[in-house]
Amino acid sequence: MTQPQELRPFAWSSCGDFDDQRRIKIKEDALNVDHKVIEGWVADYRNLIKRHQDFQVTVGVAGSTGSGKTSALNALLDYRELLPTDNAEAATAVPCKLAYNNDTRPEFKFRAIITFRKREDLVKQLDQLFEDLKDRNELQDMPSKSNEDHDALRLINSIVKPTLELVKTVFGLGEDEIKGMTTDDLLSLNGDVGQVLGTTECFHSGEPDQFSDMVRHYMDSTSAKHGDHGLSFPAWPLVDEVEVLVKSDILRSGVMLVDLPGLADSVESRAAVAERYFPKLAATLIVSPARRAADDSTSVKLLSDHQELRMKLDGKFHKRGYCVVVSQMDEIERNSDFKKEWAKSNKELQDLIKQEQELKISKQSRTMADIKKEKLTITRLKEMIYELEKNIKNVEGNIIFICVKERNRILTERIQQDFQARQAQMTSDHRDDLRATYDGQVSICPISSKAYWQCSDEEDTLAGFPGRQYSGIPNLKKWISHSAIPEREAHADSLLYGLLSLYNVIQTWSKEGGCQSPLLISKELAEKDVTSDIYEHIKKELGGYWEKLNQSVQEKNPLRDKKESIDNCARRCAGIVQGWSYKFPEDNSSPKKIHWNTYQANIRRDGGRFRGRSGRDCIDYYWMQDVSDVLLKTIVQKWDNALNHDIPNLGEEASDIINTIWRDFLQRLRIRFQENLPQLLPSLDEMIHSLDAIKARVNNDVQQALVAVSKDASEIHPEAAKTIQRSWKPAFKSALEEHGKGSLSRRKAVVAEFASENSREIYSTAFASLVDQLKKNFNRFSKRLDTISTLAVKEVEAHIHALLDNVSPQDVEGNKALTMKVELQQSIRDVLLQWDLEWKASEALLNTQINAENV
Repeated sequence: MTQPQELRPFAWSSCGDFDDQRRIKIKEDALNVDHKVIEGWVADYRNLIKRHQDFQVTVGVAGSTGSGKTSALNALLDYRELLPTDNAEAATAVPCKLAYNNDTRPEFKFRAIITFRKREDLVKQLDQLFEDLKDRNELQDMPSKSNEDHDALRLINSIVKPTLELVKTVFGLGEDEIKGMTTDDLLSLNGDVGQVLGTTECFHSGEPDQFSDMVRHYMDSTSAKHGDHGLSFPAWPLVDEVEVLVKSDILRSGVMLVDLPGLADSVESRAAVAERYFPKLAATLIVSPARRAADDSTSVKLLSDHQELRMKLDGKFHKRGYCVVVSQMDEIERNSDFKKEWAKSNKELQDLIKQEQELKISKQSRTMADIKKEKLTITRLKEMIYELEKNIKNVEGNIIFICVKERNRILTERIQQDFQARQAQMTSDHRDDLRATYDGQVSICPISSKAYWQCSDEEDTLAGFPGRQYSGIPNLKKWISHSAIPEREAHADSLLYGLLSLYNVIQTWSKEGGCQSPLLISKELAEKDVTSDIYEHIKKELGGYWEKLNQSVQEKNPLRDKKESIDNCARRCAGIVQGWSYKFPEDNSSPKKIHWNTYQANIRRDGGRFRGRSGRDCIDYYWMQDVSDVLLKTIVQKWDNALNHDIPNLGEEASDIINTIWRDFLQRLRIRFQENLPQLLPSLDEMIHSLDAIKARVNNDVQQALVAVSKDASEIHPEAAKTIQRSWKPAFKSALEEHGKGSLSRRKAVVAEFASENSREIYSTAFASLVDQLKKNFNRFSKRLDTISTLAVKEVEAHIHALLDNVSPQDVEGNKALTMKVELQQSIRDVLLQWDLEWKASEALLNTQINAENV
């Protein structure tokens, strides 16, 4: 082979019109070409491989205790009991990351990294416990208590319950046994606790069962020794997060599933761990059991208002970024369903119910008397009974199938209606381009992990689920894979352009026949003649356009109407603060005033997060979130339009202009060769398509730089709550100084007065902080553009250098060096041939249809 075929495009660069699944399959297959022969030649290749291995696209999985979330994760991984599912407390407390394991050693097939909490986090939690117990005891010691007092006692008992469970689990002490203690006293009782705090532990195994036993001690209630003192205790309350690395198909393309149980955790540090992932999420799954979802009139309880707001700000509140997973759909109450109107009017169901009853009566009538009456043998009677039982099971399966299907339909309609109302504010009449994204539809995946496993070859299928596809797990796998495609494809494009540039440089350097017509001047001199100012020219042309593009980005700034936003926030803040006096501020029908003890718990936490339970009601308190969301709600639509749509959409116009600049650059380059090295003009013309690949990479990098503006913005708005919270601390400190009779009214007055006098300034400061952070974000965009120019020039320079080196005279080694070079070039051409064939004959290109689950 003299050189690879140049005119036929690579499969990965010519698949733009294919559907999502085929397109990403072609590109990700192209990243798996074996280039190890040249790994030692170019360090860039190792960097590309490392980037590929380190790539992760994060999908968050959230759900309440008992929602079946961990069972669903095990099914998605295709390991039945890899993650423990038998401890609700631990499952609620320990966030878990699930990522692909690139380690090829058999004994490292399963790996885990356990990160323990920092000492200061645990100390803060225990200090808060002793403060809350002090408040609780003060309330308990009151001689006479009203209904509100008893309600407040129940609430504060629910507040201290998680930390009391921690104390019982780790230190083996009940509430009575820690009376009079301090945090230091408690920590001194178990020296092993101090040893593990702030540390990490790593485990590995080649067997799933053995591995599961290893990590179980950190994720459920089983006890183990964790330090030098030899004490045995469950460690999960001390764990910040667990990272599990496993070889699973769903993780192979870089998807990282993150169990986010702390989104509504009563322990502030645990909730903070979960929220750190929010800006990184490409998609979010909210898991809710079918039986619980059926009791809710809407999906409001599946996603808090604050989580919804953050998803809207990050451009993720749509069917590709958000999925409601209705779990445990196999748990059905037949008799209850039969009484519903839909069941009574469903002729198919009624016929099946009648048929089932007739079969059961027929089975019961088959007795030993039938042997004589019908002259049957015992064997024949057993066969008839078996046949009846089989028919009964089939009919029962059909009945359950209809009931499950109908409940799924009803739940889907409810959730869709609620989601449509929630999403409506994200579009406006003049933004037709957003309607395809915000179409009022949300992804809903009903699943049954139990049915998924029972539908395997070695077990009988679960009634109502004739095959694995009916379990919903394959559909959920498909949704996760599809939701991650934008980030996976951006990553694949970036690496493929890097590999293509490397491929082209090697091809140019190793082209056959180059050394047989060498230059008569040195390579250095020839390069100087050709490139004396041409690199600076292209850099200047791109830089000139970068200024215009950066200005276009700046003009999309959503934070312009400051006065209007601040005035609106200050007005609404007064109502929010007034609502803090009530248990359920949004309930205007029968408002219940908050108890003084609960109010005190809020101000003692500086308006921070905590969860309590009053009777059957679960109450989330987060005052600082309440007041910060006021600001974010005023900017959400403009923020989303600008950062998640308008700015990324600038890429199309940018591509046209870059193409024009590049075309002019190639013409200048050709003229320079014609003037200084005319004998190499044919070689340049053969190589010119390689330089077009650099232009394609520039276009791709610019598009990703625009997308990065949006991604970086997701890190900015969470800081608003922190800015506001810091501003409110003096108010809460002053309120806490009020004691004695009537202190609740005085505390409310202090807080209300602070809001009246300072809210406008607080929001102005928070708004200014957002503006400043967004400005820094835009400045990073400008620096990214400069980096793109520098990289483009560097790659052009590498190609010209390779061309000249291919035809340059040899050094003093003479013929020996020439022979070695020719041999090396030949061996490299063999590698390039294989590389070329694999890229041009992709399996996904040849397939007319790709199995989405396998992808």
